[in-house]
Amino acid sequence: MLKKYRIDPAIIFDSISHEGEFKDNVVKGSLATGMSQGASMGLTIVSAVVLARLLTPDDFGLVGMVNVFINFLFLFKDIGLSHATIQKDKITRPQISTLFWINCMISLTLGLTMLISGPLLSKFYDRSELTAIVALLAIPFVIEGMIIQHTALLRRHLRFTSVAIAEIMSRLSFLITAIIMAVMGFSYWSLVGGHIVRATVLLLFIFYSCPWIPGKMQKGTGVRSMMKFGGHVTVGNILAYLARNLDQILIGKMSGAVALGLYSKAYQLLMQPLTQIKLPLRSLSLPILSSLKKEPERYRSYFNKVLDISISLAIPVAVYCFLESEFLIRIILGPQWMDAVPVFRILSIGGIFVSASFLPGLALLSHGYSKKYMQLLIITAVIQSASFAAGAPFGINGIAIAYTVSSFLVLIPMVLMSFKGTNVKANTFFLSILWPMLAATAAGSLAFALMKLLPQGGIVNHLITAAVYFMVYTALTLVRKDTRNTLRSIWQSVISRKKTTPVKDKANGEIE
Repeated sequence: MLKKYRIDPAIIFDSISHEGEFKDNVVKGSLATGMSQGASMGLTIVSAVVLARLLTPDDFGLVGMVNVFINFLFLFKDIGLSHATIQKDKITRPQISTLFWINCMISLTLGLTMLISGPLLSKFYDRSELTAIVALLAIPFVIEGMIIQHTALLRRHLRFTSVAIAEIMSRLSFLITAIIMAVMGFSYWSLVGGHIVRATVLLLFIFYSCPWIPGKMQKGTGVRSMMKFGGHVTVGNILAYLARNLDQILIGKMSGAVALGLYSKAYQLLMQPLTQIKLPLRSLSLPILSSLKKEPERYRSYFNKVLDISISLAIPVAVYCFLESEFLIRIILGPQWMDAVPVFRILSIGGIFVSASFLPGLALLSHGYSKKYMQLLIITAVIQSASFAAGAPFGINGIAIAYTVSSFLVLIPMVLMSFKGTNVKANTFFLSILWPMLAATAAGSLAFALMKLLPQGGIVNHLITAAVYFMVYTALTLVRKDTRNTLRSIWQSVISRKKTTPVKDKANGEIE
């Protein structure tokens, strides 16, 4: 069954140029990505509901302290080489083999760095448990470094179904492992064990889907330009990561593990659905836009559709989280997490702006403007760091307010810097945001009035409020002609693919 999702080794280093093949892969990739994110969101919700009841805020806080450090090191492991593989017009086997071994050597080096840094991290947070946690989490860290180029090759060929299957199975393995270990009383070790199993399953599925065995490292293969591109991306991502995670570092240091557990859980509950929208669209769009950069009209058309979809889906989710923050925390995480409600409500406002923040940088990367991308991330990192520093004295609520304010402010340099010299106009960005914002505001006002009229406390009443809110928002969104055209285009692509799918003749096995 899985054999059809393996890429043919003979075409791994070829480019997709045929019009029909390209369109078919885009449609299949979009459908696979959508179904993958639906499954991932379901697994995430189950994970949040079950593990939040089996583990304590302190357990999540301990692993959260380590994750900030590990995710930072992960930026050095990739050094932007996956983006370089996807974005470059032509690649060769010696080039990607060289990049593979570079990624592996960096991963091993950083894994050793984690082992050495464990005691220092324990001393910084004054928690002795962190030394062993860091040591074991070095295992999945090194494993994930081995699949960077294989995953990039799959994405380059728009094999998103293969990547989706691997990610879903790895998430499922994490959930099963973590739940079993939590029930057996392993506390925070449940999360650590889940990550080790997840990384192992991911490696097996990715290697199966991309059956490429790297060759030796070689000089003179033309990787210098790819390293330069990746270097710019990495520097920008490192500064952006430090700024973005400064909130959790400050909370962990100044307020302790419990406060960090409350904040991180509220942040994850908000960002999970938004991330399920943002990340798949980003991973899907980068290889497609990179291949269309020499065709301005097709590039602009696809970019506008992605912009319309991402904003139209993400904004109503953020507004709904703001309206029903208390109900969502209680029903998903449980009564013991109610102290996270104020933080969750404040972060929801910032989520409105986050939904639009990844697309400007995508325009720069797909056109190969890595240096400009780096400069943009430096500016946004300064804005975020200054905001968190200002909010830190006011506790986790102050940090949440700082997050919301900075999420709005960073859009200004993003729009001013990202579209010059690309196939996209800045006014398109603003026009795409305006109507979903108005529609969500109108639907939210109606839902708020309904919440005041209905008796409080009943789950059915909350479900009625949610149904009314999303139905009104959908109706108002469809008033906009561009949104209707986007949905019509997607539907026509799906129907067209179904009509042109070859069918085997059952009698003789031939394709009709």
